[in-house]
Amino acid sequence: MTFENMLPNAEKLTAMNKQMLDSVVKFGEIATDTHRKMATKQIAVLEANMSAFSKMVESMGALDKPADAYAQQLETAQSLGQELLSVAKETWEVQVEARDQLAALVTESAEQVRAETSAV
Repeated sequence: MTFENMLPNAEKLTAMNKQMLDSVVKFGEIATDTHRKMATKQIAVLEANMSAFSKMVESMGALDKPADAYAQQLETAQSLGQELLSVAKETWEVQVEARDQLAALVTESAEQVRAETSAV
């Protein structure tokens, strides 16, 4: 094998390494974006909990009858449950989106590798 025979393979190796690095960068972007979205959802959950608990505490001192305070707290708890369920659904959608993006990235990379290796 001569040096001239190795040159075409070196170009292919360089191209495959570039593709791999590009894929790693894309993977990092997907992971970072997903992490940011998930952190936003966690903050939304914390804010919803703090708001609901504040309303419950306020209702204990503001209402004259215990039954009214209980009704207010029950309403607040139901509202919190609905809000948390909504955030959970949004979080699920974020995870599905990330999964789909990663699957597309892997599929695209695999197709490029197959095309390059079959041309050899």
